[in-house]
Amino acid sequence: MDKRKVCMLSPIHQYHDTRVFYRTAKTLQNFGYNVTLFAKNKKKIEIIDNIVIKKTADVSNLFRFFYWFILFVRAIKEKADIYHLHNPDTIPIAICLKLFGKKVIYDTHEDFSQRILIRDWIPLFLRKTIALIIHKLEKKLGKICDSMIVTQEQLQKKIPGSVLIKNAPVIDKSLLAEVEKESKKIKKKEKMIIYAGHILSEKRGIKNMIKAVEYANKKVSIGFWLAGKMVSVSYYNELKAMSAWRYVDYLGFLRYEEAMAYTACADMGLAVIPDIADHQFASANKLYEYQTFGIPFISSDFRLWKKELEKVNSGYFVSPDNIQAIGEKIIHLSGSRKTAYQMGANGKKYIEKEFNWNIEGQKLITLYEDIL
Repeated sequence: MDKRKVCMLSPIHQYHDTRVFYRTAKTLQNFGYNVTLFAKNKKKIEIIDNIVIKKTADVSNLFRFFYWFILFVRAIKEKADIYHLHNPDTIPIAICLKLFGKKVIYDTHEDFSQRILIRDWIPLFLRKTIALIIHKLEKKLGKICDSMIVTQEQLQKKIPGSVLIKNAPVIDKSLLAEVEKESKKIKKKEKMIIYAGHILSEKRGIKNMIKAVEYANKKVSIGFWLAGKMVSVSYYNELKAMSAWRYVDYLGFLRYEEAMAYTACADMGLAVIPDIADHQFASANKLYEYQTFGIPFISSDFRLWKKELEKVNSGYFVSPDNIQAIGEKIIHLSGSRKTAYQMGANGKKYIEKEFNWNIEGQKLITLYEDIL
């Protein structure tokens, strides 16, 4: 195959976003495509793993939708064979690229008809209207773009013709080697739980997880690694004011490899998020990561998550509002080495044999071959 050029636009994500870089960009590059990615980065231009990273500007939430014209001009100059655009910020660019006769894939990571409703930076009275507009535009893109990718089954039902490519965990030798290298730098004095992800507000259920760790420490000694960018200073201060904060080791923002290294070193992982917006339909990324590195999980009892993973027997599902139940599961896993080990082993086997990006990523390559 001749080297085909892909121009990928993901202006609000850091370049190393898991979905954008490790799954999509690296897969395309590995299959012989020349990939240029427009995303957030410290350097103006950088080549990483043979992928050209071009920096996008940091603009405020309120003005980021108006940044599209600059990106559109930069994208056109790339003269790519195909353009791969991520999330609603790029909707105007997708439309303009099609008007210029370009081949375009639009890739939406979440159900924004629901997710917009919990975006604190958008005025409350505007959220429903914006969510409805974005959903209608995404449905329209499903008809005018060469293809549209979704990550959720329920969103595929809402957008006819869309292609489902789930956020399966990445099994990459170079990535795993880097994780192993980083994990050797980590020292822990006691058993540890981990949660890694954006810490936006209580819509992630962080307080309940911290309280559950405090509850568990009445019977066992266990700490909590909390990793991720703390978006709100006021919310960070709220968390630090909690009596249970003494059990938390806040790691701040970590590179993906670092976050996975802490995951590999943890004894169990938490993903007990509240049932709001599209959380119950979202891909269970955290659970897949925990299973990849052979640690058991404690998760929200979402029907979709249970349907997929309960049979694997790699963790526990509890009500995200029941702090005592979460705490009791922490106590049980901490005290039963055999159960924790077996659950971790079950999860790792599931990822290696049944659900990983080596399988899901082939759908991406097939899609590109069909379009080009």
